[in-house]
Amino acid sequence: MSELENKTIRGGNVLNRVSDAVVGVNSDFEYTFANTQAEQLLDTDEDSLLGETIWEAFPETADTIAETNIRNALETGQEQSYERYNDTLDRWFELRIFPDNEGLSIFFTDISERKEREAELERYEELIKTLPVAAGMNRPGKEGKFEFVNQAAVDLFDAESKAELKEYSPADMYANEDERKQFSERLREEGTIDQYEVQLTTLEGDLFWASITAKIAEIDGEVYIIGIIEDISVRKANEQELETQNERLEEFVNVLSHDLRNPLEIAQGRTAILEEETEDQYQEHIRPLGDALDRMEQIISDSLTLARQGDTVGEKNPASLVELVGKCWATVKTDSASLEVDDDVTLLADSDRLRHVFENLFRNAIDYGGDDVTIHVGCTEDGRLYVEDDGPGIPPDKRETVLKAGHTSSTGGTGFGLTIVKRIAEAHGWKMSITESRAGGARFEFDSVTLKNT
Repeated sequence: MSELENKTIRGGNVLNRVSDAVVGVNSDFEYTFANTQAEQLLDTDEDSLLGETIWEAFPETADTIAETNIRNALETGQEQSYERYNDTLDRWFELRIFPDNEGLSIFFTDISERKEREAELERYEELIKTLPVAAGMNRPGKEGKFEFVNQAAVDLFDAESKAELKEYSPADMYANEDERKQFSERLREEGTIDQYEVQLTTLEGDLFWASITAKIAEIDGEVYIIGIIEDISVRKANEQELETQNERLEEFVNVLSHDLRNPLEIAQGRTAILEEETEDQYQEHIRPLGDALDRMEQIISDSLTLARQGDTVGEKNPASLVELVGKCWATVKTDSASLEVDDDVTLLADSDRLRHVFENLFRNAIDYGGDDVTIHVGCTEDGRLYVEDDGPGIPPDKRETVLKAGHTSSTGGTGFGLTIVKRIAEAHGWKMSITESRAGGARFEFDSVTLKNT
């Protein structure tokens, strides 16, 4: 403030037009004037102040930063400023002291809102600083550059320092301009974006995949964007690898479903004709051929079940355990084996998928328990579904191994049956376990089954 402006204010013509509280003191530190705002701030009136020294009117200012700055201004003739919190008013003020030939003019500017904004920004900065992943804050209206970043962001973007990274705008980091625009538009519309996946670039120009979570924060009328950036390059690479594997799996499924099944059906048909028309002395060669072709068909069927539907289920509907088990039993070559359904309950399940469970468990019991094995199906009092037999059982140290795809000790087995059972059970949300049956055979239990007694 110029000396002319200072004298004009001292003249009293505009004292009450300024928003700040203003007081004047002479070289003896005695009050010479106070505007209306100062009277309100100091909770007194001008007449009471005039002629009193600062230290007489307000003893609490003695030996404080206020006294130091006031004396410095008068002694050196240089402007002084400092910030002070007023306990009585619960407000922050900036005090600016202007010396002139007559003494000092002291301006009190209320900076409480600014201090609140600074405190809130400091809280955000402290939060960003402590995050284990890259994070930063920028103000779109100020060239969009980073205003604060943590060390993790410096490392992620290959910057030399926080200062170097703050020279850039987050907008500079996008690999694709259209993606940047789409992100910005969504953020403006929604105010918050959670885990937006996009490709970014480091300061060196290296591409990487990132997941961005961002929020617009308005602090005292200023708009800030706070962002958390996580490097997901490894996960995206794994997803790409999985997608490639799935494409190869689909090719494999197509080969099984068409390229192998069609000639297999032809071979089975011709074998059936040969079995009917060939003389008895050649039957010993034809029957093993037919068995081998049937086993190939079972392998293809099980492989397709695993590849296409092993991990998924469709809509779950009520299904009678008795009816479902009866249908499955009719499709299995049972020989002299027998089935006992101990309980009739209603299951909430995908019946088509569940048929694979019972059919494979029945085949497994017959393959390992013998033609005359007895199989029981039921439900325990605590809601666990079970299928058990009176065969030789499965030793405890083998119970995990038999669930692995391709494992079989039966000459006619594919090794996929129990794997299919486990995957379909898990797709229903059931937990499968193997234990010993009441007769000493194998018992398969399914926990967390949704059912209703009938």
